[in-house]
Amino acid sequence: MFIINKAGRDDIPAVLEIEKVSHARPWNEAGFICELSKQRSGRGILLTAQDEGSGAIAGYITGDFIVDYLHISNMAVGPDFRRGGAGRMLLAAAERETLKKKFSSLTLEVSEKNEAALSLYRRFGFEIKGRRPKFYEEKYDGLLMWKRLI
Repeated sequence: MFIINKAGRDDIPAVLEIEKVSHARPWNEAGFICELSKQRSGRGILLTAQDEGSGAIAGYITGDFIVDYLHISNMAVGPDFRRGGAGRMLLAAAERETLKKKFSSLTLEVSEKNEAALSLYRRFGFEIKGRRPKFYEEKYDGLLMWKRLI
């Protein structure tokens, strides 16, 4: 099981480690510091999933509140915790934060080659609504996905 928390400055090193092993073009520390600032101002989220047993940060999700939706800008779960429910719990927490603001939707972009993420997002109710050619690594299309909440 995982505990979902708003991230703090002390969580950034663990988040960066997950980021480095999860993405071809990982964000740097400054990117996550910016996400913390958005969270503090109410313009975004940076949530972590903490493993109840070990206390380790298992994953994270970031997003920006735009007009009436949350754009999920980054999400990853560490290799040791994948397929254990952390991703579902992070998405559910992002959805709750969006509903608290009475916003209508969630959106994200995902590589067409990321089958695990596509499967998770589809199970969570996201639908493909568009495509960005060669958005990832300049060779894989990005799929624009939306989930309507209200």
